[in-house]
Amino acid sequence: PRGGRRGNKRVFMKGIPEENYSTQNLIRKRRRNEEVNRKREEGRVKDVMMAQRRKKGQAGAEEIKDPEFFAKRYRKQQKSYVIYKRKKNAVLRHEAVIEKKEGAAILAIRVKDDKHISKQEMVILTKFGLTKKHNAGFIENTIANLKTLKKVENYIVYGQPSKTLIEDLLKYRGYAKVDGKKVPISDNNMIEAALGDIDIICVEDIVESLYKNENIAKINEFMFNFIMSHNKHMNSKYSMREKTRTFSGRLGKRSTPHLDHIIRSYF
Repeated sequence: PRGGRRGNKRVFMKGIPEENYSTQNLIRKRRRNEEVNRKREEGRVKDVMMAQRRKKGQAGAEEIKDPEFFAKRYRKQQKSYVIYKRKKNAVLRHEAVIEKKEGAAILAIRVKDDKHISKQEMVILTKFGLTKKHNAGFIENTIANLKTLKKVENYIVYGQPSKTLIEDLLKYRGYAKVDGKKVPISDNNMIEAALGDIDIICVEDIVESLYKNENIAKINEFMFNFIMSHNKHMNSKYSMREKTRTFSGRLGKRSTPHLDHIIRSYF
């Protein structure tokens, strides 16, 4: 027979007993397995690091890109520039249509991002502190600023907020610049120290100035722009829906109730 038992030992062909692994053999095998696993893990880590470097463009050798890549990027940049020129010319043609409405300062929030944005549009957005998506800030309500915002309204929503919305923004998203650091507005002493020379000594004074369109430049020097969270109510009536027609109520200038609804959806 091919195998069987002889006494208490199992025997195989030609009566050779099964080899019993000693403790030393088990230790050697465990060490070999650990070494293999270690090298395998090092290889995985190295692959991940190289993938991250390639993704960030920090690889040792520059990646060779197809000429079509540069042509496609140029076409998209030109398309953004053409849209900007059309907006600019529309402002020049219809200067009389742009009217300043007395009341609160302008509140603008950036709701759209585009990596192929033109340089002219980026300069305007940077001027108002809207460098990234979901950034918001107060802008002085003047004819010149309204004309400028008109040129980039395909990236922003803006309008005059209510007094209650201004109070809530300062309460939930307000940060001050104290010694170059970002500090929540929680103490009237810091407000008085920075804005006491223009008779602003508390949060209520800031709200009143913003609502009356006064001292906007000084207040913006004291405060950081607002960083809003992602919109939570994507199916609401005035939410950030994709623009499918020439005017869908998503971008550009909005009335006070609609602007309040949009901003509050970020809280």
